[in-house]
Amino acid sequence: MLFFDITWEGHPEDSQRAVDRGTQIGLEECVELWHKKYAKRHFSRTAYSRYGIPQRTAKYNKRKRKKYGHTRPLEFTGASRRDILQYIKTIVRVSAKKGVKKATGDVYPPAHFWKYQDKLRNGGSRRGSELFITVPEEVAEMQATVQAAIAREVKAAASIKRRERIK
Repeated sequence: MLFFDITWEGHPEDSQRAVDRGTQIGLEECVELWHKKYAKRHFSRTAYSRYGIPQRTAKYNKRKRKKYGHTRPLEFTGASRRDILQYIKTIVRVSAKKGVKKATGDVYPPAHFWKYQDKLRNGGSRRGSELFITVPEEVAEMQATVQAAIAREVKAAASIKRRERIK
């Protein structure tokens, strides 16, 4: 989750609209950034240490290495990796309460990513939640992306002269 404190100058209505528009654009860019840059890192061997993903059992890794030639996390045959990295649908939902904005990117992992989430039997994993772990460096870059989009929109709004209707 990303949090921001925003202060602006100028006419409040123009600035608020620009901030809202910039936040929406920035959150869309943020989700796309995660998908393009960070999602694939969850399928690398370094994901175990980078994201704190627990190692799978030796028996599981041996079977996976023998059958598919790798021990990368979050994938067995490679189909789930292809599905997740191939397609994302970005949706920004705007909530009316207290200016809270939420961006979600719909990725389509296989059902087994969530199937045994609560019933971790026989070394089962939490693949669904492991896919969306972020580290502080990634969060900082995503925050910078959103802040840059807000700054662009506020600057664009400031360059437009506001006309007051006087009666």
